[in-house]
Amino acid sequence: MLDELLPELLQAIASLLDFTDRKTLRLVCKSLNDGMTLFVLETISINLNSCRTFDASILLLRALGAPQNNPGKFIKYLRVHSSFDPPYEKYRHPWHRMTRKRSRVVSRIEKLILKAIPSLISLQSI
Repeated sequence: MLDELLPELLQAIASLLDFTDRKTLRLVCKSLNDGMTLFVLETISINLNSCRTFDASILLLRALGAPQNNPGKFIKYLRVHSSFDPPYEKYRHPWHRMTRKRSRVVSRIEKLILKAIPSLISLQSI
């Protein structure tokens, strides 16, 4: 029933939900997935500071540069937390570990970002 609503009504309902509910609603069916994607992917953070999120962030950059199933058209706000910024105290260990491989990693990240930029057609802020 919810998947049969007009897109405008679905968007109005989605604007009242919190982020986790929007993500959950995407899993109900394909039409709700299509309707909720705009809200779920509106703001994306790429965190290269943390050892836990580094690989996922690289995968996201690759997805943004991919020709098929590219989520870039939905992203309005992109936040990039670079591991090469001056470290915050809690990020000191990953930062030192990454700076040893700096030239190789920075080159890889630069290539992925440059490849992803053309797909970010709705981008309003980085």
